[in-house]
Amino acid sequence: MIEVYLRDLSAEMGRRGVRGRVRRRILAEVTDHLHCDETAVERFGAPPEIAAHFADQLGSAATVRSVRWGFAALAVAGVACAMGMTQFWLPGVWGGGAQGQVAGSAPATVVAFLVAIMAAQVSLVAGGLGLLRTIRRRRTPVLPSAEVAIIRRRMAVALVSGLVCMSGLAYLLASIHGVERVLSVPESGEVLLVAAGAAAIVLAAAWIPVMRASRIRVEAAGTAGDVFDDLGRVVPSPLRGHPWVFAGGVAALLGIVVLAAGIVVSDGYDGALRAMAEVAACLAGFALLGRYLGLRR
Repeated sequence: MIEVYLRDLSAEMGRRGVRGRVRRRILAEVTDHLHCDETAVERFGAPPEIAAHFADQLGSAATVRSVRWGFAALAVAGVACAMGMTQFWLPGVWGGGAQGQVAGSAPATVVAFLVAIMAAQVSLVAGGLGLLRTIRRRRTPVLPSAEVAIIRRRMAVALVSGLVCMSGLAYLLASIHGVERVLSVPESGEVLLVAAGAAAIVLAAAWIPVMRASRIRVEAAGTAGDVFDDLGRVVPSPLRGHPWVFAGGVAALLGIVVLAAGIVVSDGYDGALRAMAEVAACLAGFALLGRYLGLRR
């Protein structure tokens, strides 16, 4: 009877993605427990229920760990991104005039520049909110399946966007300076190219824990929450429950920051154009990814 129970339990855990060494360890512990008490099989619980219990705990814990590893990789990419934005966004820095070279380049280069900027922001928001959600839920051993799905989506989007940003930076260097010059002259961006390549490798490696966590199926009941669950009391009470009003406020605040920065480093007209583009991009991102990333219900 014990052997049949263990076989069924092993099969149920396998269906939920609990495999390998973890499953063997659980089965060994259950075996010891059952052999200590001949009546334990009747009181232990049905194999599907026990397997779901283990899968919910393991899947939640693995998801939290994957977010931590992923955000660490995003921090490395953030350094490379900051170097790239310094070179291609601020005029007169790192050899001067790189921004002007972007504006005067082929359309594909300009598109790569814009894509790199957008990807960096999406990566920061998705990864940051994923980490914030796990921090706020750090004392909860089992997360609802809907919430686990949102957290996994956020980290997946963050890592993909980070890789897109690093690819965009590498393309910009090759387009503006030429591949041979980039590889032979440090002043032309060799350091940035190495940093972007290293960050891309780290981001790719961060996919390993994310993929491992995604194999475990969590079935716990509960809701996914939204951006107000992420930020908690940081959001003023009048804005809670009104995601589009909140998004508009955030977009306006970002626009003001970009406008002020544009006035400081260039001119008011250029800063105003950037601010309007930032506001439009923020609202477009909220419309396209808001529901998928669990920012709004």
